[in-house]
Amino acid sequence: LDIHANKDSGSDGIKREQGTVITSQPKQMKMRDAVSIIIGTSIGGGFLALPSLTAPLGYIPAALGLVASWSFLLFSSFAFTEAAGLVADAKQFEKTLSREGDGVGVGDVTPTTNDGTTSVATVMRYAFGKKCALVGSCLFISQLLAVMTAQVVKGAELFSHCFKIPFILGCFLPTSLVGLFTFKSQPEVVERFNTVLTVMMIGGFAALILGTVTTGIAGKGAASAATAGALFTRADYSKLLPLDDAWAIPVFVNMLCFGHAMPLIVERMVHGSESASADTDATSGNGDDNIDKEETSATRIANARASSLLRARTATTVGAVIPIILSLIWAAISTTLVEPTISNPVQYLLSMGPKISIPVGLLATGAIGTTLLGSFLAMGHFAEDIVCSKFGHCSLSWVNAANLITVAVPSILACLGPSLYLPLLAFSGAYPTAILHGLSPALAVLVLRRRIKKQLAEKGITKKDKPVMESMTPRIVPGGNSTVIILAVLSIGLVASSTCLALSQMARRFIAGV
Repeated sequence: LDIHANKDSGSDGIKREQGTVITSQPKQMKMRDAVSIIIGTSIGGGFLALPSLTAPLGYIPAALGLVASWSFLLFSSFAFTEAAGLVADAKQFEKTLSREGDGVGVGDVTPTTNDGTTSVATVMRYAFGKKCALVGSCLFISQLLAVMTAQVVKGAELFSHCFKIPFILGCFLPTSLVGLFTFKSQPEVVERFNTVLTVMMIGGFAALILGTVTTGIAGKGAASAATAGALFTRADYSKLLPLDDAWAIPVFVNMLCFGHAMPLIVERMVHGSESASADTDATSGNGDDNIDKEETSATRIANARASSLLRARTATTVGAVIPIILSLIWAAISTTLVEPTISNPVQYLLSMGPKISIPVGLLATGAIGTTLLGSFLAMGHFAEDIVCSKFGHCSLSWVNAANLITVAVPSILACLGPSLYLPLLAFSGAYPTAILHGLSPALAVLVLRRRIKKQLAEKGITKKDKPVMESMTPRIVPGGNSTVIILAVLSIGLVASSTCLALSQMARRFIAGV
């Protein structure tokens, strides 16, 4: 959530910070913090879907699908990083053009600190226009709703299995408690609890690895050889293709996605460095000295931005490596322990001995809990903004109503049954994730590269104008335009294939019904 200062308490019934004016930008995000955010964003409730896919797939096809999906998401994150930098270039170029009437020449296209925030909506608005940004907002809502509902479904299923209560009660009781805690507790309390759940999830996963090795299921003798043989010989590559509703790729894409974290990382790592450079220049001299140092200042800011964009790419790569390694290990464990004929692998693992069931319980609780906490906060904040902007101001009752809707809608939808879990994750991966975090950044890079190049050409600026060209965003996506085009084609292919698959299923059901 964004906490905006300098807001007084009013008659709206909401407590606000008073008398605080923040004039300096936050410090640049450190590499380790960016890495941890990527890891935390990628590992969530979708992690529990993996055994349902890997058991029928086999380990080698599952690993192939996971690595392919991860590579697509990683390069798409590079595209977003570059697109965000190009948006900053476009903003600066617009400012420069507006200054020409005041005697500023075209050779003065120099960077300044960025104003505004970096978000998927901002990139879409600058690249494609306001209508596309509105579509992006709708996709964001649908993604959050699908993910929240999927987690409520899985949580209700496990809650009902462990405590022998009706599934519908499991949809409302634990979800209501999580929502009440999320919206009624202090933010720092929620953050600490989220950290506890994260530690619980990682600890449960580590204990599961140890339990798998020590229980003897992956242990000694002929049984061990048979298990290892099943791990590497069982293979059904057809489920990596869009042939039926068991298509695994959209679920893998949703499970490994960390695109939600990229705006924050780019904002704090890149624009934080620009602010730091500007602050240094502001205190380094005055009067004529500052005029003489204008070119040096511009160069310093440009170098800081280019360096920080590359650091953001490095942080993203390092942070994304951990989730794919954990996913490959989790796929190996689930393929080893779960037969393809088992319909509900997580419940099956919970029914095993304590060395398996307890770690799986901790893993499930942490994964579902962290996802619901983050999703409730994001969706609640979004709903609150809509309600408050609609009525012009916020009242406590309207905020409570927005929070209630945030919790109630996924709980009601989850009552349709446990069979919703995988289709919801597949929908999220095939549409919102593919479009927001795959197609949009790739197309934005192509559009903004061409637009800026055209604008520079119209002003007579060429590659020989080194001060200007050095101030532009460097190429972040390896492979140039070819890689970006491949990302766009893959995104379109994912959306189109999912749509064709859904339509064919609907046609078959209609024909069967007739």
